[in-house]
Amino acid sequence: PQYKFKTFETIIPKDSDGIYRYAVRIAKWIGPKTGRALIDAYGVDTLDILRKDPERVATDIKGITIERAKEIQAHIIQNQEIEGALVELERLIGGAGLRQSLPMDLVQKWGGNAVAMLKENPYRLIEMKQVGFLSADRLAVDRFKVKPQSVFRQQAAVIHAIREKTHGEGHIWVDVKELMVEVKRIIRCDPGEGLARAIEKGTVVQEGWLIALRSMAKDERYIAEKVKRLLE
Repeated sequence: PQYKFKTFETIIPKDSDGIYRYAVRIAKWIGPKTGRALIDAYGVDTLDILRKDPERVATDIKGITIERAKEIQAHIIQNQEIEGALVELERLIGGAGLRQSLPMDLVQKWGGNAVAMLKENPYRLIEMKQVGFLSADRLAVDRFKVKPQSVFRQQAAVIHAIREKTHGEGHIWVDVKELMVEVKRIIRCDPGEGLARAIEKGTVVQEGWLIALRSMAKDERYIAEKVKRLLE
């Protein structure tokens, strides 16, 4: 049996011990001694006061300056945003066959903006380790309702096809006409707009009739320059 939730409410710890552990864990300047002093002073209102009144904290608690109090305030607020993002990411991508650590990795990469960035372009998932185009595509179409001809989908398919064609082959450049045929086979629509966007964004580079991922082309040039110097 499994439970499926339609709504949720984030519950912040209300008992003193829970608040103490929570504050010590997430805030840079709150160690065990300072955490206990905060609990002794404010009890169950500790988090609210840390979040809303850093001046009071700096006045009441020994060892916490106004600068530190404001930094603690930022940590508390930031952590709230991250927790909310994690819950929303679980709703968006959880149970889709992707690794369980992915929501946390997304938050670490993009912070509280992770949800908004993923909603704008779910194909950003292919930037993460162990997430391929096919998995991201299935998720984007099924859950994010991305249209088959979306430029984001085209662009992601172009990157995927370049990686597939160059993987283990010992070269990084791909014939652009062959690439377009392969991409069209994968997504069943003309990928011309996606290719143009990838070039415009600098994700891929084109030289004549050849195309490559910009990062790989940059590495190739770097290595070639080193070899050239050695030969000279």
